Amino acid sequence: MTGATGYIGGHLVRALLSGKHEVYAVLRMHSDLSVLPDEICKNEHFHVYRYAEYGSLLGIFREITAQKEYFILFHLAANVISGDHSHGEIPSLISSNLTFGTVLIDAAVRTGVHNVVFTGTYWQYTGGSEYHPLNLYAATKKAFEDILQYYEDAEDLHVMTLLLYDTYGPAVGLKKRTKLLDYLRDHAAENITIALSPGKQRLNYVYIDDVVAAYLRAGNLLASGSYNLCGEYAVRGMETLSLRKIVEMFLSLSNAQVRIQWGGRPYRRREAMIPCESIPLLPGWKPRVMLEDGLRRIL
Repeated sequence: MTGATGYIGGHLVRALLSGKHEVYAVLRMHSDLSVLPDEICKNEHFHVYRYAEYGSLLGIFREITAQKEYFILFHLAANVISGDHSHGEIPSLISSNLTFGTVLIDAAVRTGVHNVVFTGTYWQYTGGSEYHPLNLYAATKKAFEDILQYYEDAEDLHVMTLLLYDTYGPAVGLKKRTKLLDYLRDHAAENITIALSPGKQRLNYVYIDDVVAAYLRAGNLLASGSYNLCGEYAVRGMETLSLRKIVEMFLSLSNAQVRIQWGGRPYRRREAMIPCESIPLLPGWKPRVMLEDGLRRIL
């Protein structure tokens, strides 16, 4: 697993460990494990490997595959940028989202690991079912899917790509989120005004437990040899609502003192106003947590 110390990665690791699976986390040298709780870090089924370059990755996979016969590689690591990029962010985007992923997959297939669950984003399909990336981050996600296609054709790799929509829910351990709902929750009792866009963009929130269930379902499909189902699938909730409606619902449930100045800031230059809903859901998976219930949980 990559990205194990991130928001979704932490939840997925915890779920896998609760199922008594052996979890091998492949992390960068600087990844901070201290953000994860002891229930994960001190679990006997949680194993950490740090890589520096391709040779060390190859050695890691050789060591892991010598211990276990069958693996699912969950690839969640990414450099995420929500808006426009600066010129200084380009090297990190390419390094994290393309270079690292390529050496990871190359080392995996050369040591007998052929099943991968990859993480994409609905921002790859801004405005409809055709590929139109919202930003450079989304473009790197699609570019890496093209690289995965080569390994599927040439190296018998089996890939399920999960296109994530707007995720929400509690964090694992000390990892803090800086998303809007988390900010509103943390400042709900304060008598402050928050400037937001006009709020007409429509969003599709999916609760973190449902997101984790999608990863587990994809892993089980690969483990069962259902390679005919390999492809790209949406992980989204059942409700698509405007940002204004979602925020007003949240403030009502929390009895917040916060005031919202709608239109106090402009939309982003390339705002995703309507999420694509034509991408099929992952077979055998559907969200179970409705938005209002999920909002109550994070309160």
